[in-house]
Amino acid sequence: MPGIRTLAMGGEPIQASEISRWTQAETVIGIYGPAECAQALSFAYLDSKTRNNHVGNPFGARTWLVQPGRPDRLAAIGTVGELMIEGPTVSKGYFGDTNKTKAAYIQDPTWLLLGAGGHPGRHGTLYKTGDLLRYNSDGSMDFLGRKDGLIKLRGQRIELAEVEHHVRSYESWKGWKRSYGVVFRNIWSLEHIYL
Repeated sequence: MPGIRTLAMGGEPIQASEISRWTQAETVIGIYGPAECAQALSFAYLDSKTRNNHVGNPFGARTWLVQPGRPDRLAAIGTVGELMIEGPTVSKGYFGDTNKTKAAYIQDPTWLLLGAGGHPGRHGTLYKTGDLLRYNSDGSMDFLGRKDGLIKLRGQRIELAEVEHHVRSYESWKGWKRSYGVVFRNIWSLEHIYL
């Protein structure tokens, strides 16, 4: 696309191979954030030297990394942690689904109430994303994956356990013993998975 100056990509962490496809753009920006946060959560200026899955620095909300499965314990810088988000752009919960809301939104974790390093403790509600990230020494973040079986494909969330359930249901209906997945790459370099 000749004439493009700035390209902003989002929805999923950006791979280096995607950045190299847009060399004609003067500026490439990666935007990251879950739907439960009303705006993008972080951004990064990207170039050919950018690490895969680098999501940059947070803005508009506070980000916290906690030990996976332990929202009561902060993760150390450089280690893998589950992303929690706090701030005015975070939704209040899931409409009509109090169980899902209770599971994903944490009220007043102990470390927030206690404060640290000259910052007083406070009350707050945080959204537990299920995304696994790592803080870098410069304060930026890298996306490492999911703590559950949720993946995104072209911006659509897919729960792998649900796919497996339906495949197994079909297996038993057909009398099959097991299923296999095969990935084919077509002439346009698009991948297709067949079960």
